[in-house]
Formats: sequence, C-alpha cells, structure tokens
Amino acid sequence: MGRVLAGRVAAVALAADVLIDPSRLTDVLATDLVFFGEDSGALAALDAGNGEPLWHVQVNQDWKASPITHLIGGRQYVAIASGLGFLAFAAP
Repeated sequence: MGRVLAGRVAAVALAADVLIDPSRLTDVLATDLVFFGEDSGALAALDAGNGEPLWHVQVNQDWKASPITHLIGGRQYVAIASGLGFLAFAAP
C-alpha cells in the first residue's frame, strides 16, 4: 500500500495522509485538490487539506500524461490526456 501525502511547502506541515494502492495510480497533480488518474481508467480528486475523497469518475481510459489544472472565471478545471485525446472537467 502506498500513500498520497499533501501539505503546503511554505507551512512545512502535513495536511493529509491517504493510503492508496500505488498500482492504481498514474500521475498526481496537487493544488488545494489532489487530482490523479488510476490505472483502472478513473480520474479522482481528494481534498489536499484532509485527504477526503471529493470526486471520482470512471471513464475507462489509459492516461497519457499528468493532469493539469487552470482557473477560468473563478472556477477550477482539470484536463488530462487519454487514449482518445483529452478530457476536461470542471472541478467539484
């Protein structure tokens, strides 16, 4: 079993410690949310402050890159390259 650890570097404090099977993870992107793709083809988000699962969607895709995120009009979006091209979602 592996872990996803989230915290703020400037604060030198660990905010979340979540046990996750490392064989399920692809690349991870951390902001105030932690986004990651799973080998099962799902994309998920955790709260970086407490590790609580916030969002999970099964799209049955092979991930080709790390997730990226951007803010437009005060709303956060996440995008990821998949076997069929790119997928983009508005963050929860």
